[in-house]
Amino acid sequence: MYRDEIEIRLERISGQVEEIKAMLDKMLHVRTCLDGDALLDTQDVADVLRITPRTVQRYVKAGKLKSKKIFGNRMFLNSEVLRFIKEVDYEK
Repeated sequence: MYRDEIEIRLERISGQVEEIKAMLDKMLHVRTCLDGDALLDTQDVADVLRITPRTVQRYVKAGKLKSKKIFGNRMFLNSEVLRFIKEVDYEK
């Protein structure tokens, strides 16, 4: 009997863990995509372009790279970063 109770509780906990995992997966997908386009933060863009985050900010201020403010964080659409790479004469 004691063993059966433990198995039932473990199954219940396992089910709850799976539900939480599914919710987290949905949250991460929403955070990283906007209309199916991946979102990158300033550091991600800097890493991709092999420049400093400050240089990314300068490109934004100069209007060369478009970004969106989402919940106070500057985010970049992956397609915008790709456009920037193709259009801007940039070496590094």
